[in-house]
Amino acid sequence: GPAAWWFVACAAIAVFAGAGSVAAHAAAPDISGQVRVVATDVQASLRGPLAQAEVLSPGLALLPASSVALASELRGRAGVFTLAGTLQRQHTQGSGWRDESWVNELYAAGGAQAWQFSAGKRVVGWDVGQAWRPNDVVQQEQRRSLVSSTLEGRPLLMAEHFSASTAWSAVWVNPQKPRRQRGAEEPALALRLNQREGSVDWHGFARWGGHTRGSLGAAVAW
Repeated sequence: GPAAWWFVACAAIAVFAGAGSVAAHAAAPDISGQVRVVATDVQASLRGPLAQAEVLSPGLALLPASSVALASELRGRAGVFTLAGTLQRQHTQGSGWRDESWVNELYAAGGAQAWQFSAGKRVVGWDVGQAWRPNDVVQQEQRRSLVSSTLEGRPLLMAEHFSASTAWSAVWVNPQKPRRQRGAEEPALALRLNQREGSVDWHGFARWGGHTRGSLGAAVAW
């Protein structure tokens, strides 16, 4: 349940903080941010069958409202901890102003030698080649949005191992979610293996979801 998840996460964070304490004292906090303004103007088409139906029956077709949004994103990193958050003020036509805020990422990461561990809310996008993601089984990013925005991470525990030609990752994502959840909210175990041979990258994926059960994937890039 949620209590068990937070217990495991807090214990893991404590271990990572202890392992990375030397590096934490040596490195100064890193803080960055950005401000974005996004305006959307929606106009109804005057041609086509939908426009004709709207003339005969006004209000039949509901259009998305025009809007303007001001989003401020702040990212900070200190020692083993990383925090990224967003503050947004949005005005929608007919609805007035609305303020929102959310945490994009909040996690601890540390390790030793070839091992790396993470615990918390983090964006994990497994790509192939030039950011091509046919097996995005952890983050499950929404791809068909009109305007791209900073992703919101998933609660997870992750272990990674790296060598000169091989890298693999094991992720327990959404451990606090019930098994009936689907898509990006489904609790699952995911594995990834990346093997480099010369100019060729081999990728293998496996996932076991609480509701959807098993799935496998593979990709190659060169």
